[in-house]
Amino acid sequence: MHPKLKKKYQDFLNKIADQLSHKINIPVDVNKLCAQFNVIVVRSNIVQRNKEAILLTENIPAEIHLPLRKEKELTYTPYERLKIIHELGHLLLRRKYTTLPLGPSEYWQHEDLCNFFARKVLLPEEFIKVKMINAKDTPDQRLALTNFLSEKAFITWPTAAYRVSDLDRQFAFFEIKINKHTDNSEGPSFHFSIIVSTLPNKKMIFTKFYADNKIGQILIHAPEKKIILLDDTVFESPDVVKKFPSFFKVKEGAIYSEPPNKFRMAVRL
Repeated sequence: MHPKLKKKYQDFLNKIADQLSHKINIPVDVNKLCAQFNVIVVRSNIVQRNKEAILLTENIPAEIHLPLRKEKELTYTPYERLKIIHELGHLLLRRKYTTLPLGPSEYWQHEDLCNFFARKVLLPEEFIKVKMINAKDTPDQRLALTNFLSEKAFITWPTAAYRVSDLDRQFAFFEIKINKHTDNSEGPSFHFSIIVSTLPNKKMIFTKFYADNKIGQILIHAPEKKIILLDDTVFESPDVVKKFPSFFKVKEGAIYSEPPNKFRMAVRL
């Protein structure tokens, strides 16, 4: 996709998100929002297992289909809320420019544009900035902010982390998961992997921490649902500097343990 065309699409979606930010409450009522654009959300069996949502534009109103659920709840999961607004972004682009992505490269660029649009709609900039002003500019406070936004806006934690990172580039966020080994090899039966990274190009994604590393040791002993600070001695530790050079310039961070098997990390770049 030509950079000028990408910017054109981005400016279009940003303008709509900014206009919506003055009319919505947190958490966003996604059904009401979709109705403004003559779109309905339905659950159906046309969504295959490997799909998260399907957009049908030929119908009037247009339809966003989600998978059927065994539960009879009328609410959507935090992730489904993200997918609904993401698909709405695709629909708005199609209505305005009538073009579809050509090839894998354009497809992923469209995905990034619609992900950003969904984050902006579900977490308006002014709402976040008010919370930022009332909090200290430290990793533990930024991490606490992402936790708060995730619960308040009923969205996934990565969505909140990306949104804060969008507005404050001096911080990066990571979601880390425990991976248990299924083989009978000697040594620890698990390791930790970064599964979400807000760094540009998702740098450090899939990075692994083991029990013999200082960060791995901290993760092992992290108390549940508490934020703990990480000072410069952690990131300047020889084993961290050697194995994870991307952390070399990091001076402070914070970790939060989210049971049963995930951790959230914030670092000041």
